[in-house]
Amino acid sequence: EYTSNPAPDNDMFQHLARTYAQNHPVMHQGVGCERDGRTFKEGIVNGANWYPFAGSMADYSYVQGGSLELTLEISCCKHPPQHTLRQFWAENIRPLIRLMEEIHRGVKGIISDDQGGPIGGARMVIKERQQVAFHTSPRGEFWRILLPGSYTLLVSAEGYQTTETPFTIVEGHSAVLNITLKALHHPSNYLIGDGDKLTGSATGEHHFGAFYEPVPAASTPKTSTSWAGRLLSFFNPSRRS
Repeated sequence: EYTSNPAPDNDMFQHLARTYAQNHPVMHQGVGCERDGRTFKEGIVNGANWYPFAGSMADYSYVQGGSLELTLEISCCKHPPQHTLRQFWAENIRPLIRLMEEIHRGVKGIISDDQGGPIGGARMVIKERQQVAFHTSPRGEFWRILLPGSYTLLVSAEGYQTTETPFTIVEGHSAVLNITLKALHHPSNYLIGDGDKLTGSATGEHHFGAFYEPVPAASTPKTSTSWAGRLLSFFNPSRRS
């Protein structure tokens, strides 16, 4: 028996998994494969509670890019016959479309400077789930899937002041945050002197402020073993080997 290992976005993972399972003709029933006799409440399960898996691409994508990936088990047969593929498609097309529609949830917007120019590569975290960061696109765009609730967005970029913006997401709507970052002003050169007597010159040191670092280096997993639970997998009991 393995132990569940929830991710900071466990609520969102469960919602996405449940969305898929509930729109599948049989997956939501939670009946596992005949050979192992397991059942899965609502047709979903935390990956680590099922079986551990090291080196998952889904774990890497989540930690490094903030991507929410699901593992879908749609058959108890690893290599189903060709003639069954059309049936698989019929069963899964609606869940796939409903899953893609969830992209409209959460918060989105553009990060720009005080001249209106986009700031690409700005580092962003949701304060309530700081372990996972995401970044703006080269056009300053960002998006983050979240369930309804109150959150705080932290934004940092080199040469700009770090900002902290609270926002609320209501059911059926996404929040739009267009944030302007203020540049840090500092002298590029200065003279060192004593009264009217100059003693020399030096180049000013550039200070770009403290950057928000929510993940201590020591806590970053070297393998995905400790992150295995961030996968949610399902069984489709309608197929047997």
